[in-house]
Amino acid sequence: MQYLFNLLICTTLICFPLSATAVNLPEDPPTLERLHKWAKAGDLHSKHDLAVLYLEGRGVAQSYEKSLKLFLSAADEGDTLSMYSLGEMYTRGIGVSPDFEIATQWFTRAATAGAEMDEMVFGTLYYEVIFPEAPLTEMPGSPSDAPLSLPTDPEVLDEEVSSFVTRWARSWTDRNTRNYLGAYSGKFVPAGKISRPRWEAQRRARLEAPQWISIGLSELSIRPLDHGWVRVDFVQNYKSSGYSDRVRKTLMLQKEPGGWRILAERARPAS
Repeated sequence: MQYLFNLLICTTLICFPLSATAVNLPEDPPTLERLHKWAKAGDLHSKHDLAVLYLEGRGVAQSYEKSLKLFLSAADEGDTLSMYSLGEMYTRGIGVSPDFEIATQWFTRAATAGAEMDEMVFGTLYYEVIFPEAPLTEMPGSPSDAPLSLPTDPEVLDEEVSSFVTRWARSWTDRNTRNYLGAYSGKFVPAGKISRPRWEAQRRARLEAPQWISIGLSELSIRPLDHGWVRVDFVQNYKSSGYSDRVRKTLMLQKEPGGWRILAERARPAS
């Protein structure tokens, strides 16, 4: 019987998708017992899905060791989702020591193994964490889009922009998905090849999964650019019920009829 196992497990704000490929399996639905049975029989999707459950501790005692072993087994046999998950683990240091070189290797293997993984692998994490220096030169839109003029008084500009960034961070802290996504321009294009709908789905999951979120901003720097754009750099201290990190973030803003909006976003580990 054919079964489409299409769920999403989020751990420490990282979304590990359970296999979304239809697989011919002898039984339905895929209970934990059956997942063990199928994984032991060599089914790659079951190995990956079982690894996710061990990673999260859903229905089983959490075990990074078992999760890593299953991901490695499936990845070595060609499972691109497991390759991607290994890249995530090594990027964020989930159950392993952070190692960007190893993470890059797994992301690259996943990307070259199949087009289906292209959007995920070359999406937000790959460009914002592994390649943090990706230039913000290919801005969406153009000067012909006629953004609203910037305030001529530097103090007024700083006040408007800093207030916007504070509200954006507050919507994150409040896990207010509507206000958070509303801070991004309709012309915002996520880094890499990830689609806007997929990016929004990821952000919703990462806002709604934790029990609580705390965002601290410091070292705020505001710099007006040509074409009505403003570059904002700051240090972001993120904490939640399951994860914490500290990054240097860059936002490119534009003032639109509805107010300030984010056109592009990049992050890199803070020194």
